[in-house]
Amino acid sequence: MSERDLQRIEVLTEVLAGIRTTESAAGVLGVSLREAQRLLASYRDGGGGTLN
Repeated sequence: MSERDLQRIEVLTEVLAGIRTTESAAGVLGVSLREAQRLLASYRDGGGGTLN
């Protein structure tokens, strides 16, 4: 897993835990809000291996 994938997992886990908003996650990850929402849904449904 790449550094980028690990950062995504960490940030998305914070969103799911209620520590961070999706908007904040988008900013940290450098993606649009819609992309952050897509990543979050993918992570929620399939885990960290589905973030590509």
